[in-house]
Amino acid sequence: PDIMMLTTDIAMAQDSIYKSISEAYGADLELLNNDFGHAWYKLTSADMGPSSRCLGDEVLPPQSFQNPLPDVTATTRATIDYVPVRTKIQEIVDANSANGLAFVNRAYRCASTYRGTDYKGGCNGARIRFAPEKDWEANAGTQDAIDTLAPIKESYPQVSMADIIVLAGQTAIESVGNPGMAMAFCGGRVDAEDANGSDSLAPRIYRYTPAVVSVRDDMQVKGLTAREGVALAGRDSLSNKFFKDFRKKKAGQGDGGACGGAAS
Repeated sequence: PDIMMLTTDIAMAQDSIYKSISEAYGADLELLNNDFGHAWYKLTSADMGPSSRCLGDEVLPPQSFQNPLPDVTATTRATIDYVPVRTKIQEIVDANSANGLAFVNRAYRCASTYRGTDYKGGCNGARIRFAPEKDWEANAGTQDAIDTLAPIKESYPQVSMADIIVLAGQTAIESVGNPGMAMAFCGGRVDAEDANGSDSLAPRIYRYTPAVVSVRDDMQVKGLTAREGVALAGRDSLSNKFFKDFRKKKAGQGDGGACGGAAS
């Protein structure tokens, strides 16, 4: 019969690599069922994040493409006391205010890989400690901050570096806020052993015009509202100076520019 074959069809029958795979599946139905099942599972669940987000009785153990983290029980998490850890962090901030700014930047960079589109990335795992994340241009200098926090990790080995990074950023923000200002801390993060899977989480580079399109898209991928995204834009000063300067610049340029659109 006059049957048309796609390039992919021909490759599976003629290409030296794909032909051997086709022959292997043709000779072993159990192998085909196993490989197809795992490929189908990856196809239908890869954008759902960690395996803990999958429901049902047939969920597979954590797969490599889900970048699994060490399992920590709820009981273990409940026994961790973060108060002395925060006290140690506060002592470091009080000794040198520059540490506070570095801790905030470190926490932001650690969390900025998070993607609300597929629940990948984020500070859980503290993969910013490893290549390729630690070598990204955007993360230059952040290793100094983690070296400063290393003694705390040594003193409290039961607390993950991921939790210490986030708590350090929160402590620094509280120290420059209104007297008595406190934010609830949600602990329980764990540390990864490497940064496998981080290549796709590298900072996004946009070339859209106007620039506001790039800014809004980056916020949405991270799962941030416009208000949250704009608030985080001032993280480098730990004050409202950025927003004062921003308003002056906007007033000088008029309301029609891209910056004005981003602020709104």
